[in-house]
Amino acid sequence: MNIHKCKYCKSEIKDISRRLYCSNECSNQQKCSDQSDSRVKNKKEKQVACNCKWCGNTYFPERFFSSDRQKWCSHECRMEAYKQRVKDKYAEPKRQAKVCKGCGLLFFPSVSVRRCYCTRACQIEAKKAEWREETQKARDITTHICPACDKGFTPEKSLKQVYCSRRCREKIPKKMYKMLQTIYKRSGTDKEHDTYEALGYSAQDLAKHLETFPDWNRLKAGDWHLDHKFPVIAFLKEGITDPKIICGLENLQPLSAKDNIVKNDRYDESSFKFFVRAYIK
Repeated sequence: MNIHKCKYCKSEIKDISRRLYCSNECSNQQKCSDQSDSRVKNKKEKQVACNCKWCGNTYFPERFFSSDRQKWCSHECRMEAYKQRVKDKYAEPKRQAKVCKGCGLLFFPSVSVRRCYCTRACQIEAKKAEWREETQKARDITTHICPACDKGFTPEKSLKQVYCSRRCREKIPKKMYKMLQTIYKRSGTDKEHDTYEALGYSAQDLAKHLETFPDWNRLKAGDWHLDHKFPVIAFLKEGITDPKIICGLENLQPLSAKDNIVKNDRYDESSFKFFVRAYIK
């Protein structure tokens, strides 16, 4: 009788045959272990050694990860790398000194890297300076004609400037004010509204009306008066005291100072009655 030991469990086998295992279970267990050992060996042969991106040690990726996906040798290295990435993400950006475009001083931008001015006030002043330069360039190449004196001028403050001077700008409004004061004085009433509200038109409307007269370009260069075609006394005799009727644009005309003095309060009564019937009634 041949006595030998089981290859797997090392128990004695008393049998004439040359069996290597005492039972089928041992045989199956040995096969499984051999297969697993061969797989691990082949796996290690196929695996490529990698360097951990955190600590730099050499390691073999696990069977669940390839060498392209696994970047760390252990869980601790992976967590440390994650913490560092979070710190870098929420850390304050490195600020570099910049020169302010407004005042020329150095400053460190705290909010945006593209910031060009040290403060908001400096930015506003710089924008105002740029606007002044652009306006001055446009003003230098722009020439307007004053509607009061018919002279060319260059705007000083704004491109919307209409009159060459304050005197020309207030010339027509002053005449309107004096004309209204004369009516109130003669009629014995007091002023209750503004000049524009009392007359029903503005200085620009009166200027456009005066431009319709053919002699206006000649008269405005000299001393001229704002004359009533039918004088104030004619309306007062009829009991009319409304400034909108007496000083209506239909009853106003430009005259030279000499012609207005000569004309005085003379008027044609028949034409006046026709005017009253046509424009008032």
